[in-house]
Amino acid sequence: MGKLFKFEKRDTPDKGSKDILVAKVMVENEETFHMKNLYKLIHDWLDEEGFRDIYGERGTSGNPEVFYLERILGTGAKEHRIRWRCVKDPTNSDYYRYFIKIDFTTINMKSIEIMHQGYKMKTDRGDCIIDIEAWLQLDYKGEWVTHPILKKVDKLFRNRIYKEQIETHKVNLYKTVYRLQNTIKQYLKLKTLYEMPKPFHPEKGI
Repeated sequence: MGKLFKFEKRDTPDKGSKDILVAKVMVENEETFHMKNLYKLIHDWLDEEGFRDIYGERGTSGNPEVFYLERILGTGAKEHRIRWRCVKDPTNSDYYRYFIKIDFTTINMKSIEIMHQGYKMKTDRGDCIIDIEAWLQLDYKGEWVTHPILKKVDKLFRNRIYKEQIETHKVNLYKTVYRLQNTIKQYLKLKTLYEMPKPFHPEKGI
């Protein structure tokens, strides 16, 4: 049986005109890697970029995980379904917010030992898929739609007055997600879209 830890319905943005899907990317790895170190890599990267979990915490106090499901198979291998949700207010504004969804799926995961520089190291082997979605949320607190005056000009502001700002935020968020994707790929030594500096974190969990 699997272990169900935590789930909140707040993890899904509204798929209306005020929540814009900016980017959707995926990283898949079938080689040996260290799951815990990969977790830490992504968590630290999000913190450095100014993201916090949906509960408002950052850094070591923040836990972006809203769902965790682990299933142990008869062979001893494990499968996981894990969801992370984090947000960022790019301009300290009550109108714009970046919302990132990260879903981890692992298949046939096994703990193994490898030799590295003469020492035995514990690591993981299996298929790991990381799906990332980035959303630009407008009026994420719902203040405009509930205001007697602002709700009348909301569409006008979005389509004309705020149009340039919205496009700028879409580009910035798009670049942010692809930097995250390339950071993960470089850590796992997969092909990246462009050259990246050597990561501080140990490669492939070694």
